[in-house]
Amino acid sequence: MAIIQLLLALIVLGMYVRMIRREVPERISKGQASVPVILGVLSS
Repeated sequence: MAIIQLLLALIVLGMYVRMIRREVPERISKGQASVPVILGVLSS
């Protein structure tokens, strides 16, 4: 279970790092905003 949580955390961090590195600021999509919420619900 810990391995799965680690992989999901790395995927989420990768998405946000890629979003921060973009030159043009863009709005966060609903999917990107809901991923941390879903992960929090699943991990509890």
